[in-house]
Amino acid sequence: YESDFDHDTDITEAGYYAVTLDTYGIRVETTASAHCGMIRMTYPENVNRRVQINLARRIAGRSAMQELKVIDNHILEGVIHCPSTHGGFGRGRGNVNYDLYFHAEFSEKWEDFGVWNKNAPVLEKKDEYAGEELWFYADFKETTAQICLKVAISYVDLVGARNNFFAEIDNTTFDEMHERATEAWDQALSTITIDDTRKNSDLITIFYTALYHSLLDPRIYSDVNGNYLSADGKVRHTDSFQKR
Repeated sequence: YESDFDHDTDITEAGYYAVTLDTYGIRVETTASAHCGMIRMTYPENVNRRVQINLARRIAGRSAMQELKVIDNHILEGVIHCPSTHGGFGRGRGNVNYDLYFHAEFSEKWEDFGVWNKNAPVLEKKDEYAGEELWFYADFKETTAQICLKVAISYVDLVGARNNFFAEIDNTTFDEMHERATEAWDQALSTITIDDTRKNSDLITIFYTALYHSLLDPRIYSDVNGNYLSADGKVRHTDSFQKR
C-alpha cells in the first residue's frame, strides 16, 4: 500500500498540499479548516479504487486503542485513545493524554469494506470494532474517477465532531475549502508587514515561513459550540474565547 513519490510533483502552500503517488499514479490533494480536513484523490484508469486508513496513527506516535463504527456505506465515526505512553508531543515527555473523536464521510459509496489489525488479516464484518493497530479499507467502483474524504475531529466527544463537521465542511467542495484556507492564512500572515526597501526576497521568505510555523501551534482545542476538555478532565463551555 506504500508508494514512492517525487518532490517534482508536489505543491506545498499554507493550507494546501498535493502530490502524485508514483506507484499508482494517484493524485492526492489535502486542505483543512479549523476542525476539519479534506483529501481529494484523483485516479487514473486501470487502478483499484481503494482507500486505506491507519486508525492507529497519531502525531509523533501511535494511539493505544481505536474504536470504529461503520454508520453506512460512506460514513465512519470513532475515537482513538492517545496516552503519553505511546508517544505524542516530545515523544511522550509532554505527558499529553487525550481522546480524539472523528466523523468521516466519503463523497462516494463504497462497494466493499474491511477492517484488520496486526493479529488478523481481515476481521469479521460488523458495525463496530475496537482493538489495537486497526486499519480500515474501502473499495469503490472502477468507474469512479475522483473520491473526496471529509473528516472532522473533536477532543470532547462524537457530538462535537459531528457539530464541527456540519458547521465547517458538510456542503463544502474541496476547491471551496482550499480557497477558504488560503484566505485564512493570508489574513493571519498579513498581520505583520515588512519594509521591503532592501528587496531581499530570501529574508522575506524566511520571515514569513517562520511566522507560519509559529501559528501552527497551539491549535484550537475547543469545538465550534464552545465546548472543550479542561485540564481536570471535565467538559467546560465558553463563548468568549477559543481554547488552545
